[in-house]
Parts: sequence; structure tokens; C-alpha cells
Amino acid sequence: MYTDEKKKSCAQAKRRFTRIGNNLQKSIDDDVILKTIESRYNIFKDAWKEVQRKHDEYMEDITEQSDDEEEWINILNTTFCDIEERTDAYIEKKIKENERERKYEGEQKHAEELKIHREQEGVKLKEQIEEIQKLIHQAIDNKSDICEALKKEDKQLADRIASCERIHLKYVTLIKDHQEKEEEKTWILPLINLYSKISSAIQIFISCNSKDVTRNNDTTNMKNNLKLERLRFNTFDGDL
Repeated sequence: MYTDEKKKSCAQAKRRFTRIGNNLQKSIDDDVILKTIESRYNIFKDAWKEVQRKHDEYMEDITEQSDDEEEWINILNTTFCDIEERTDAYIEKKIKENERERKYEGEQKHAEELKIHREQEGVKLKEQIEEIQKLIHQAIDNKSDICEALKKEDKQLADRIASCERIHLKYVTLIKDHQEKEEEKTWILPLINLYSKISSAIQIFISCNSKDVTRNNDTTNMKNNLKLERLRFNTFDGDL
């Protein structure tokens, strides 16, 4: 009677193991989330341990062991190994997919931050150029000696355009779409053009106002020879 109860217990454990295994495989077929698969996988492994324990208890209790009993547990062992290999492969695949997704999301977020930063730097560059432009024209009108101030401004301007270029390059590198990447590459060109013009104007101004030239000649040369075209900018409406 005791052996019959253990045999029945073995059969129940086997049916439970089979149901759990089928549910796990269906979850893989349905491509459910990784957390659910891992949870059901742990339940499946616990069910297999229970089958082995029940089987061992039953085998210890019977006096004559048959090949059928060993074949029964070997079939279940093969089933377990097959599902185990499939589940391990699925989990590994999902982990890699999740890592790629997190990396992509991180890159997209970083790209958006860089784009905003790039636009802000571009606006600051244009504003700085406008201020330098005013200084140059004010110096011509008022005969003021502002060469040292302009040298500092020129250095700051060079740092600003270099910062813009670095941020721009990082942003473009993160763009995946080829056409969008090619279009975005040209964003920096107008700023470089503006920088080149104002930097050249600064150098001309400093050269014409050097110490070996009289202040009167400086003013005459600037008024007669320096044709600094006012740089035009689109009105910045604050929308980055």
C-alpha cells in the first residue's frame, strides 16, 4: 500500500512537471518578457527536482526494479534537458536584446542632449559675434583702442567654435540614419563661415591699429579700407 502511494505520488509529480514544462515552452513561443520566463524556468527546475526525489523514494521502496521504471525517468530527463537548453538559449538571446535596446535608448537620449547643447552653443556663438561686431564699429567711430579686448574676444570665439565642432561631431556620430547623418553634417558650416569672417575682421582691425601706426592714420585706414559687412542672423526665437 505504501509503495502504491509513492507510485501515485511519482505519477502526480510527473504530470505537474509536464504541465509546467509545456507552459514554459508556450511562454517562449509567445516571446513573453524575460522576467516571466526566468520565474517559470525556476518553477520548472523545482518541479524536476521534485520528480527526481519522488522517483528515488519509490525506487528505494520496491524490492524488484524493472527497466520500465528507469526508462520512465530517463525519458523525463531527456525532456528536462531539451527544455533547459531551449530556455537557456532564449534567456541569453533576450538578455542581449535588452542590452542592445538599453544601449540604443541611451544613445538616443545622449543624441538629443547633444543636439540641444549644440544649438545652444550655436546661439551663443552668434551672439558673441554680434557683440564683437559692435565693438569694431564702435571703435571706428570713437577712435577707441580696443585691440587687447578684441584679442581676448577672438580667443574666446575660437574656443566657442571649437566647442561647437566637438559637440556637433559627437551628435552626428550617434545618428543612425544615413540620409539624416549627411544632412546634419552641414549644420556647422554656416557657423564656421561666420567665425571666419569675424575673426578676419578682428585681425584686420588689430593690424591697422598696431602701435607703429598713428591713431589718426588708424582711423583713416579703417574708414577707407576696412569694408566689414554686417553679419546677418536669423532672429532667435528661443526654440531649440
